[in-house]
Amino acid sequence: MSSDLAERIVIAYRHVASGRSVLARQRSVITKKNKLGIDVSGSEELLVVFEKSQAIFEDDLERLLREQDRK
Repeated sequence: MSSDLAERIVIAYRHVASGRSVLARQRSVITKKNKLGIDVSGSEELLVVFEKSQAIFEDDLERLLREQDRK
């Protein structure tokens, strides 16, 4: 495996982990706002954007790992 591919995989793992943290935090914000009776529509819209971004990160990592397996 090339060092470039290895580096890209490490970065992709970081993005996936960071994204999961962001999702958890945003879900927590929504839960807290709901308990306080605060409108969460904006927070939910932002969560959807974060979820789409996370799907991209996860797909990229999977693609890189498949590339690694082929080498």
